[in-house]
Amino acid sequence: MASEVDLAQIGRVNVDVWRQTYTGLFSNEFLDRLSYEKSTARFSQMISNANQPSFLMVAEVEESIVGYIHAGASRERSLAPDVDGELYGLYLMPAYHGQGVGKALVAAAMTELKQRGFHSAVVVVFTENARARAVYEALGAVPLVERRVNIGGESVSEWLYVWETLSEQLMLDLPLRQLTTELGVSPERAQKELVKAQFSRTANAYVKSVSHGNGTALAKVVCTLDPSEDWTVLDVATGGGHVARALAQAVQHVVASDLTPEMLSAARKHIRDDAGLHNVSYVVGDAEALPFLDETFDAVTCRIAPHHFVHPQRFVTEAVRVLKPGGRFLLVDNIVPEDEGLADWYNTLERLRDPSHVRCMPTSEWKSWMEGAGLTMITEEPSWKTFEFETWARRMVTSEEQYGTVVAWLKSASSAAREFFDVTSEASEDGTDRSFKGLEWMALCEKQVSYSKGSVTNQA
Repeated sequence: MASEVDLAQIGRVNVDVWRQTYTGLFSNEFLDRLSYEKSTARFSQMISNANQPSFLMVAEVEESIVGYIHAGASRERSLAPDVDGELYGLYLMPAYHGQGVGKALVAAAMTELKQRGFHSAVVVVFTENARARAVYEALGAVPLVERRVNIGGESVSEWLYVWETLSEQLMLDLPLRQLTTELGVSPERAQKELVKAQFSRTANAYVKSVSHGNGTALAKVVCTLDPSEDWTVLDVATGGGHVARALAQAVQHVVASDLTPEMLSAARKHIRDDAGLHNVSYVVGDAEALPFLDETFDAVTCRIAPHHFVHPQRFVTEAVRVLKPGGRFLLVDNIVPEDEGLADWYNTLERLRDPSHVRCMPTSEWKSWMEGAGLTMITEEPSWKTFEFETWARRMVTSEEQYGTVVAWLKSASSAAREFFDVTSEASEDGTDRSFKGLEWMALCEKQVSYSKGSVTNQA
């Protein structure tokens, strides 16, 4: 909950978001008249109004508020007489879009409304705010009515959306909030616990995954890495063990590491019992704090996993630390384009399907981290891959309600997202016709011989 000392920051976020988001919808004269002081005073008055009880919740990054949600009793009874709760406003600084912060705030507010005895909720959204409307629709809100309103002397159109029931299942970031509360740990630790829970449940499905076990793709990984027979290789976040199994046939020894013990057990069965390979060790480990000594491995690989990492930059630093000088780092992961809107849409799709998803990054971020950690790029290759929606979604969703939410988001794709990701959102009765495409990136780097503990030393 927001405290009195938060109100000044909330007032500032409110004004900044208005100015950054609604340029073009409102005149510059109107936006210039907005005041931090007046905004702060207005929030102070609202939360102290006994006749209209409400609450504020905030999202903080390094003790600075970057977003908030305001909710309470419905003010729209004339249009929605059976709806008792309302989300008055969700404001988030644009730099934090696409990272699950907004949905986490909605989840928290819905839970609080429910605990306060509310059973339903309404939210009002400007018609031209297509992004916010798509998010609410994906979370199960149903458009009720469009109307014209006058704000500060300017006429705008807005939609009322309704949740007829406050369903926690629709708020797919709620598991993270629950873990944070129940375990009494930081959001970072809770995210990792959520990853473990998700992949403990789906370990066998990932072993059998056609996309993860694609023989051609795995052969390309081995060919690109071009390992020597006497190498010792670390495969981070090994998952079903597909890369570890492929490499075990080409090198002296492979260490398969994963955060989830159940996933490692499934990988061991896949590699040792099914394939008869005995030159692989299995180690439970966090990719961002690898349990190995410096300069241990000839190569480090990681395939289709870093989008689950809380701090992928730390992973890159750790991979370089455990590499021998001149060692090779091979990364394969889903990526997003540099366009913020397209990246946001794709990451939201992934997160609605799997709450343990953190973020796919553009290659510019990866390259910056790699260079900063002392890696030299040898080769890189982006490629498209097609996701058959039904198989992809069913592997991770836990309810029909969640499945429906993912379908709704796919259908909500803008024309730009639909074209870029080649979205097919309509389906036959069994859902098998739905699909979309995503970008995958393979990068092979080499650790600079002169690298040491986070710095690169120039050779004379």
